[in-house]
Amino acid sequence: MYDLFAGKKYDELLQCCSEILEKDPQNIEALKYKAYSFYFLKRYEKALWCYDMVIKLEPNNPSNYSAKSRVLERLGRHQDAKECYIKALKLKNDLL
Repeated sequence: MYDLFAGKKYDELLQCCSEILEKDPQNIEALKYKAYSFYFLKRYEKALWCYDMVIKLEPNNPSNYSAKSRVLERLGRHQDAKECYIKALKLKNDLL
């Protein structure tokens, strides 16, 4: 998956992730790469859905909230983005 991501082959990466997720719906790595792909393809609503799934599986990882915040910004949901980013900062501080 990383090679497809690094090569900016987002459509191929989406297909790869979908195949993995059919077999293992809770594969966090595949969900994250799928979210990245949607984000870089400017399909922000789908990226948001993926990040929501990622957060359900990994609720204490601050990077998940940071990524979701960036998607919310792209959607023009600035207040939601701010709240998500604050959540990321809080989680990061809790880890220190």
